Amino acid sequence: MIKRILPFFVLFLLVAIFGCKEQPIPTYEDLTSDRYIYFGRSEKDSIEVSFLFYPGQKVIDLPLPVNATGVGYVDEKFKLFVVEDLTTAPKTTYEVQDTYTMRKGTRRDTCYVKLKYDKLLDTKKVRLVVQIRDAEDFLAGRTDYRTIIIWFHNILSKPPWWTSSVTSYYLGAYSDKKYTLFLEVVGVDLTGADDNLLRHYSLLFKKYLSDQKAKGTPVLEEDGTEMVVAVLGNLF
Repeated sequence: MIKRILPFFVLFLLVAIFGCKEQPIPTYEDLTSDRYIYFGRSEKDSIEVSFLFYPGQKVIDLPLPVNATGVGYVDEKFKLFVVEDLTTAPKTTYEVQDTYTMRKGTRRDTCYVKLKYDKLLDTKKVRLVVQIRDAEDFLAGRTDYRTIIIWFHNILSKPPWWTSSVTSYYLGAYSDKKYTLFLEVVGVDLTGADDNLLRHYSLLFKKYLSDQKAKGTPVLEEDGTEMVVAVLGNLF
């Protein structure tokens, strides 16, 4: 009896093994033909922009990365709307286009919002709130990624790139006076700068301070101490 059952058991086992072929788990995109678009950062991660980080610029083209589900075979349009109830920035200080384009063949692209300088920004931070909403080619995607909050101003503050490493190895301790002078002398925004650029511009600023000292007019901090930097070496 056992000999008769054994072949059937082996056959059943083989069918079970090869029949249980791994099936791919359906993704969100597999379950719908609609295409969704959303920002590359969540609403809670607000953006802060200071015109002081952009020396000489009166208009800043602020990049806003966006993501889409699926890949289009033609350029497709999406829209940003200003949430006026939550926006404190005067309409003269920003520009949001009527439509933007997600280029064909990509899931990620970048749209730009223009921020415009106004004297108001010298003393006040203002807020611009923009939102993705449903449109013909795209529906608004993930709820917490549909809205971007942008704060902008022209108030002096320590820039994000002035990290503890910059303090220790390049520009020394931060002060408003040092940063203002650095912008006047060097005239660059060091956001995203690598070590080579940080060193180059720190040495350039160091040379300026050395030249002023050689002229008998050393640059002083607000407390009367000499303004110095941490970077070693000199420009050739």
